[in-house]
Formats: sequence, structure tokens, C-alpha cells
Amino acid sequence: MTLSPVLLPELIDNITRFLQHDKSSLTRCSQVSHTWCQSSRRRLFHSVQLREPPLTYPTEPLDALFIFLRDCSYLRELVHELRFVSADGVFEAGISIGRIRSFIEILPSLRSLIIGSLHFYELDDADSIVGTTRRADLQSLSLSASFSLGIHPTFLSRTLALFDGIGALRFQGFTLYRSHLGGRPIPLPVASDLELARVTTRPAVTAVTIGRFHATAKVLDLLPLLVDVDSLERLCITSLPESTLPPVDTLIHRATHLREVSLLFHRFSSSNLAYALAQTAQTRLPALAACAALEAISLGVEIHLDHELDSVNGVYWHRALALLADAPACVRRVHIAVRTWAVADTSCFAPLAALDWALLDALLARYAQLEEFRVLVSSRSVAPWIVGVDAMCAELAGKFSGRNMELVEIVFGETDAWDI
Repeated sequence: MTLSPVLLPELIDNITRFLQHDKSSLTRCSQVSHTWCQSSRRRLFHSVQLREPPLTYPTEPLDALFIFLRDCSYLRELVHELRFVSADGVFEAGISIGRIRSFIEILPSLRSLIIGSLHFYELDDADSIVGTTRRADLQSLSLSASFSLGIHPTFLSRTLALFDGIGALRFQGFTLYRSHLGGRPIPLPVASDLELARVTTRPAVTAVTIGRFHATAKVLDLLPLLVDVDSLERLCITSLPESTLPPVDTLIHRATHLREVSLLFHRFSSSNLAYALAQTAQTRLPALAACAALEAISLGVEIHLDHELDSVNGVYWHRALALLADAPACVRRVHIAVRTWAVADTSCFAPLAALDWALLDALLARYAQLEEFRVLVSSRSVAPWIVGVDAMCAELAGKFSGRNMELVEIVFGETDAWDI
């Protein structure tokens, strides 16, 4: 069961479904009144009755959910995921580490936690985790923060210290600075990094995903101080500028057990060829060569479907493929994601076909044990393709030779090419 402090009507359906064999425990569970919150357009349950006498819960949704679960022992075992988010994915009020700890204490089956906003200013409350009686293992933990709030790195470390192990850790829409009254970003003091270095409890994390946000390089620098990178097997960065490559290389050098790497490059909005060449001058990750356990590599690129931009598209294409030369020969799976942008009313296939597919074919020859080769093409435009999908797949497949032609799987359509 997935529960949220924003007690939507679906909560009642979930309770009824899971308690259908024990309906005697559920005297009445209904919406007594609701408040319309204009900021997030959500309805809050003010009162829920279980057995007799009626139990009335606070109107504040976090308090209501905690008391609700605390009083329903038969329900706590069923809760596998908690989402502290609103309908738009961000829970504006935020949640403190004390709240998180309280839910962990009463939910023995908790496996997934999604947090829309963490309070960066409640460090005193964070100190209370030292005496926590139970530390959890999570299959997944997703953290995001509104750009107006930000989060303190030390508080982030103490939040992660609540857990012994995390299967998949995701940072999305994240920022490690707070904003001034005028919205101007103010970086947090470097002293926090020194405090992080003294942290001795770091959870083992199997997979890390870093979504699009302003502090990718900072998180990469801090990651070895936040988690046990020796256990890291999968790394995915979904919006990668060139400036982030040095910290990525440093992290890969320390994460010696990596099995999967996904690096999806962000395309600069400029269509100037000289600018593109300058930005892609240093696109290498030499640390990849030392990843003896690496099994899969996924690379993403964005291009414009415009013949006038073929040279610029080629620069960004070569930038992404250059990393295939750094990866070890033991790689078994290669995925290439292409996100296309159409500048006209229809999507022209020719600029996509004009990419240097021969270079990709040659680089794949390095991998003697290659078992899987996929090319995923998605479009940011709703315009229809001029050429049919079958014809496009056939033409692209014909650009490969021998084993690569037999292995290649080409996917067009609505599948997001970043979702690899």
C-alpha cells in the first residue's frame, strides 16, 4: 500500500481493499469535511473514524497520517511506500528528519520513501537520530526540493543516516543552496563539507540517479561523504553538462564496483558551431577504463531535426560516443538514446540519418562480449514523422554491419529516450 500525508480519496479505497477480510475493524471511514488548498489543489481529510469512540485527527496532514497509522496496528504492516508530495510532485510544507524517523519507527514494512521537500534549517532536530531505535533498509528513496527552499548538505547526510541500506537513491529537482528574499541563490558555507567528513554512518547505496537540477557537480563531490560508494553498482545522470565530467570521473574512480553507467548529455540551446566545439573539447572519462565489472553503458544526446544544424548535431553526437572509447571491453549492453527536436511542423528524418552512425558501428567492435544493442529515439515535438517508423528503422539498421546489425533494436515513438 502507498500512503501520503495528503489524504486523498484514494486512501479510503486502499483501506477498504486491504481490509476486505476484516471489515469489522472498520466502523466508518469517510470524508467528513475538506479544505481546498489553492496552492496544490488537494483535499485534506479532517476526520476519520475507526471503531468506537470516533477518533478525530488534526487538520495538519502529517499529524493526521502519523496518528492514523499509529492507531491502526493492522494497517501498519501493509504500508510499503510513503509519499510526502502533493499532486504536482512537491509537498510545499516540507518534512523534518524527526517526522521521517517517527514514520520509520512505526512502519516495519516500509520499502520506498518519496520526499518532496526537506527542511534545511532544522539541524537541531536532526541530532535526535542518534538515539533512534530502528534503522531501515529501503528499496528506493527519492529526494527533491523546491528551488526556493534548498537543503543543507549536513541535514541531507543525517537524513540518509537513518537507513542501513538504500537500493536506489534519486535526486530530482534538487538544489544545495537557499534563496535570498529576492530569489538570488546564496551558496551554503563550505564548512558543511568538513562536518560531513566527520560522519561515520553512511548507508550502502546500490544505485544513484541524479535528475536535472542546478547542483549536479556539488552532489557528485559530496556523494562519497553521504553514502558508501563502494557499494554503488548503478549511476545515472539525466542532464549532464561538460562542466560536470571531472567530478563524474572522480566518482567513477572511487566506485570500483560499477556495473551500469547512464550519462545523458544536455544539449546547449546555442546553434553556434564554434560554441559547440568549445563546449565539447574535453569529453572523456578515463576512469571508466578501470571499471572491470562494468556490464552496461547508456549514452544520451539531443539533436535538432534541421539540415542547417547538421554540423552542430554532429559535434554533440561525437561528444556522447567518445565515452564508448573509454569504457572497458567487457561491456555487454550498449544503449544509445537520441532525443530529437523538430523546428518545423513536421519531423524530418534526414538529419537523424545524417549522424555518424559509422563511428558508432566502429566503436562497438571494441566489445567482444556485446549481447544487447539498443537505439531509442524520442521526439520533443508532437509533429508527425515524414517517413514511416518502419522505413526509418530499416534505414538506420542498414548503417550497421555484421554482429551489430543482428543485435541492434531500434525503438521510435513516445518512449522517452532518457528513460534508459
